[in-house]
Amino acid sequence: AWKRPSIQGCDTAFAMDGMIQGLVFRDGRADFRNRWIRTPKYVAEERAGRGLFQWSDGGFGDWRDWGLGEVVRDEFTTGVSQGTNGVNVVPFGNEILALGEQNGPPVALDPITLESKGVVDWSTKLDRGLVEPACYGDAAFAPHPKWDVRTGELYGWSYRDFSPYTTLHWVTPDGAVRSRQLHDAPCATVGHDMWLTENYVVMPFMPFHIDRARTAKGLPIWGWNPELPVVLALIRRDDMDGEIRWVHADFEPEYVMHTLSANEDGDAITLDGPVFDRPPFMFEDRFKPGDAFVPFFKLATNALGRWTVDLSSNKISNEILDDRPCELPKVDERHYGRPYEWGFLIGASPAGNGMRMLRRTRLSIRMPL
Repeated sequence: AWKRPSIQGCDTAFAMDGMIQGLVFRDGRADFRNRWIRTPKYVAEERAGRGLFQWSDGGFGDWRDWGLGEVVRDEFTTGVSQGTNGVNVVPFGNEILALGEQNGPPVALDPITLESKGVVDWSTKLDRGLVEPACYGDAAFAPHPKWDVRTGELYGWSYRDFSPYTTLHWVTPDGAVRSRQLHDAPCATVGHDMWLTENYVVMPFMPFHIDRARTAKGLPIWGWNPELPVVLALIRRDDMDGEIRWVHADFEPEYVMHTLSANEDGDAITLDGPVFDRPPFMFEDRFKPGDAFVPFFKLATNALGRWTVDLSSNKISNEILDDRPCELPKVDERHYGRPYEWGFLIGASPAGNGMRMLRRTRLSIRMPL
């Protein structure tokens, strides 16, 4: 949502101020409340009474604007983190974390009042994201991390457009952070989501890549290069610093924006989620500057799919589980990292008249579909 219009008029999800909404059930009633995520950017603009930030990829005035690149630094923005933390919220410890897409550290929220408590204390232990940190503690964290309720550990990462492209961050409730840079990562993938299994963190590297140099050429900050392979990094949860198993897919390029969950069964690991033929965004191979915005689901085809990793052969196979379009998958998040059976998705009706249905799907590999 917009609290204050930006100087450039950039109205993408990553430039907008984050807002959390919630229902509190108490004494037989449900109370609704919403609060702005008071990031350093939000607080600075609140004091000034106007928008302050301008992005290197925020002034095109069309589909190429994203608000992910560097910002103009002046007397108002120097030393202020540019993150808006409007992508996702997750529980961690006794707080809720508001998260963004790699340009700012997590902001802690009170789980009942939803009021912002400030940037997390452990941000100083995180790696940078796409842009140069604006100050001490300005860092990046995953928009869709996973966690294990049994241990309380949070599994996240940061990504960037130069090597090492990805850094893993595993955080415990007391704020301790273990990190590992993936020096063998094959490309600057847009690391939006991942899978957590009983034994592995599974980080996908796909042909959806990011490069700030593209904006200087009049292109959006991210692109789709189908010549790049799909590669999975399997990192054992009990040995973060151990050898990484890299698994290369031999099927045509695909894209998973949001994961559902995963199961292990012997030497097989099944990774489920909505699978696109390409990212559902506008790219220069199909559009030119000034073209009108095209809605999300008219840009790519997708369906509920599965990638299966065979650990004995180190190969990946792919299949479609349900050919109806779907997105925004969810599972019971109390069971991340454990076997799962049911998934929930927003999907199209049998008549195909838009993404207007909530679907429940049985996915366990231990039972027939």
